[in-house]
Amino acid sequence: MPVRSSSRNTACTLGAAIASTAAPTFAEASEGCSTLGPAGWLIGTWTATSGKRKGGESLRLVAMTSAVHYIAIVAHNALPVPFELTPCATGQLVFENPRHDFPRRLEYTHAAPERMTVRVSDGAAKAFTLDFRRTP
Repeated sequence: MPVRSSSRNTACTLGAAIASTAAPTFAEASEGCSTLGPAGWLIGTWTATSGKRKGGESLRLVAMTSAVHYIAIVAHNALPVPFELTPCATGQLVFENPRHDFPRRLEYTHAAPERMTVRVSDGAAKAFTLDFRRTP
């Protein structure tokens, strides 16, 4: 399932192929970073509550061989942009692509069961933060 977001509204939906139909809570994400299990809490519909947001995008989580990738499809890029899941911990997922112009790093933090913060950065000082809440 793709993630969809639109500049007309601030909701986005993230989907991925995960064996169970119920997404694990952030306390259950104890697997390694090479499977979709730790990212299960990210799946669903989220609404931005603060931060800067431009345009729409389609996102997908894909488990490939030994790594999970976040694939971003945006209008201003001719091809999809992959970000590899690097560090992951309970309630935190970091996706990186050092070869991309911006962003190079996406840090997802599951702040509470219904809240998420995303830090979008170049891997250094250039960054902005988006806050989201889960939409039923």
